Amino acid sequence: MTSKILSRCARGGTSVEFALVFPIFLVLAAGCMEYCRVLWMTQSLNAVAFSTARCATYGTGVSSGTNCANSTATQSYAVALAARYGITIISSGVTSASNQTCRGNTGSVKVVVQTTFNSPFAGMLNTFPATLSGTGCFKS
Repeated sequence: MTSKILSRCARGGTSVEFALVFPIFLVLAAGCMEYCRVLWMTQSLNAVAFSTARCATYGTGVSSGTNCANSTATQSYAVALAARYGITIISSGVTSASNQTCRGNTGSVKVVVQTTFNSPFAGMLNTFPATLSGTGCFKS
């Protein structure tokens, strides 16, 4: 008699469905946010690399008082510019080369900026890259 009553009881069904679906929703939402963070960081690194290539071509940066006369100054410029975006890079992660063919343009300055990507989900999901890079070219 009691099992018949319990088998027809619908109370609590919504709570059980919520308990089954909510964790999946949380994982999907967190994964979407991390993926968007990867895209944002990649775009920011591309912008830093392009501005650094421009600075290396002309010898001065966008803001007044910046100097990109040599490779050390160019690396310092890239590190400072990335810090404005909220991204921490080290100067050894910035490489520049002149007289390169970059995206079909000969005689360009090519700058590659790399940094590590620290994801809180790195141990659980191996889908996010360990390093991110951005490339910028500017025709001299």
